[in-house]
Amino acid sequence: MKWKKPFLAFALLCFFVLFVLWGRLFYLQVVKGEEFQVQSEENRTRLVSTPAIRGAIYDRNGVCLAKDQPTYSVKIVPDDFKEEALPVLSSILSMPVEEIRAKLSENSLPPWEPYSLRSGLGEDVAQKIEEQHLKLPGVILQVEPKRVYPFNNLFSHIVGYVGEISREELSSLGEKGYVGGDTIGKTGLERYYEDYLKGEKGKQVIMVNALGQPIKVLYEIEPKPGNDLILSIDQKLQEKARQILVENQMNGAIVCLDPRNGEILAMASTPDFDPNQFVKGISQKEYNALLESQALIPKCTQDRFPPGSTFKVITTISALEEKVIDPKTFKVVCPGYKIIGDRIFYCWQTSGHGEQDLIEAIANSCNVFFYTLALEVGPEKMAKWARIFNLDGFTGVDLPEEARGVIPDPDWKERVTGEQWYPGDTANMGIGQGDVLVTPLGLANLYATIANGGTLYVPHLVKEIRTYDGTLLQTIPPVVKSQIPISQETLSYIREGMVRAADRGTTQKIKLEGVSVAAKTGTAQITSEKQDIWIAAYAPVENPQIVVVIMDEYSKLPYGSYLAPFAHELLKVFFSPEVTTP
Repeated sequence: MKWKKPFLAFALLCFFVLFVLWGRLFYLQVVKGEEFQVQSEENRTRLVSTPAIRGAIYDRNGVCLAKDQPTYSVKIVPDDFKEEALPVLSSILSMPVEEIRAKLSENSLPPWEPYSLRSGLGEDVAQKIEEQHLKLPGVILQVEPKRVYPFNNLFSHIVGYVGEISREELSSLGEKGYVGGDTIGKTGLERYYEDYLKGEKGKQVIMVNALGQPIKVLYEIEPKPGNDLILSIDQKLQEKARQILVENQMNGAIVCLDPRNGEILAMASTPDFDPNQFVKGISQKEYNALLESQALIPKCTQDRFPPGSTFKVITTISALEEKVIDPKTFKVVCPGYKIIGDRIFYCWQTSGHGEQDLIEAIANSCNVFFYTLALEVGPEKMAKWARIFNLDGFTGVDLPEEARGVIPDPDWKERVTGEQWYPGDTANMGIGQGDVLVTPLGLANLYATIANGGTLYVPHLVKEIRTYDGTLLQTIPPVVKSQIPISQETLSYIREGMVRAADRGTTQKIKLEGVSVAAKTGTAQITSEKQDIWIAAYAPVENPQIVVVIMDEYSKLPYGSYLAPFAHELLKVFFSPEVTTP
């Protein structure tokens, strides 16, 4: 029949179409089914990492120095974000459109993962984003912790600050789970103990609507808070140290050490800064101002200065330990100056000290005595003992960066300057000038070693590390760097000279009722009008519990002895009932 051929053709066509449809369905559901299932899930869910609470930092008495508090962050899912949302978001965040674009271009995450755009936002900004959420597809508002430093400038050079991870940091730390927009320790303890403080991120699987906005949490792994640091620092002593520096307009440094174990009790330097500036987002103008003022440089550990007469203890140790002189018979008459070659080297007491033995010379800080003693000893022996006390090395303090001191000798001068060594260099070295440079912490460690009888400790700031719930994770024990091979007889001469300096010598105003004190001053001439001045002290003499070092750079005061009342104030605070020590 004629109708059968068209019907057959139509049937074959239908069969072919059905076959193609069936094949396509098979390809989509079987061959590509798993892949499309994943894509489908990604279209309706988002994997969001939730930041961990950063560990807090406390002083030795439990006073909080750094902590996290809740705040808001804005994140963007590039897959869902629309160009037309830029002006709205720019207005809410007070952030230029081009800056938002630049920020998004830095994103290295997959386009379906939220990328942090701005953190540390307040309730007012969060409310505006909620009100405009229909105009902000792909914008997610998240509660996250913000770092707070309750004491502002007080601990800036110790605690440091946190900030957004940089590209360079991300390239080296990406394997540790960091992503763009994360917060990381930048300086101080925040950086040194980053691995302990940062905690572990959590995760959320969030169902989103067609605009990429969250509807509900489908699955969640809670973040794990970071560990807390308990420091050796005493907040009250630290406050007094900074108060002395600020109120007296010093461009200086103060270190207080426990000579029994190397614990740092206070460490301050000026100028300083408020680390909260970096958390909220510092402007380039503000940052440049900090750089220009050198406020970001912790003088105690990262700057070096000529120690002046505080170095005379090294000259003394060199002479006695190398048996260059007999301390019972060696005496020098000081007329106020000494001629060395064709130069005149003056004593700070221009009228002269008269006849001086070793103990009187330490107490009076007689330059002529120590010019003479240095020439007897020679630069090599002085350099040897300065290096034994690690004045040219790193102390090993638990901070991320540290400067080394400079201890010259003839080989050093020829190597560095190409010049020969002269007797005048030896005389200058004997009183801690010329090319001798130390850090305030390095000098404090020298005097702590003298105070405790010869044990050179590694100074440290952290006493304990505890979990967020208070469980003790780790105790930081004292670390002995070396045992100095110095005789008790040598130490007794230094001790007696320093005690006499505090009693009736250059540092009388340091005296504290009921507490015996040993002290040594120093003045290093920088120019005809500028000098760096020092005082180093320890107490009680019979059983030393604290070493105090104060340095004022380019001081308005003429001599280190003018710092004695400030050292007295620090000792008074330390020995008051309010300050606890082990």
